[in-house]
Amino acid sequence: MRSRHIITMDRASRLVVPKALRDQLAVEPGQPLRAEVRNGRLEIEPQEVAAELVERDGILVITPTEPVPPLTREAVRDLLDDLRR
Repeated sequence: MRSRHIITMDRASRLVVPKALRDQLAVEPGQPLRAEVRNGRLEIEPQEVAAELVERDGILVITPTEPVPPLTREAVRDLLDDLRR
């Protein structure tokens, strides 16, 4: 899914991510974001979550090594809608 928003930089050179984008990306305040310049464009995306494989009841489970925001029904529904398009 592609979405475009106009954002501005304040006097302290900060960018504010609009709520619609934060909701779409399921990012929370304080969550690390990775910024990269690619082909003359600034790309910002949520930082991958560090995780490890842990065996539980004989099954390997991916477990985050740091706290992560909860996964909401809305985020899952949006992801499924995007995948179906």
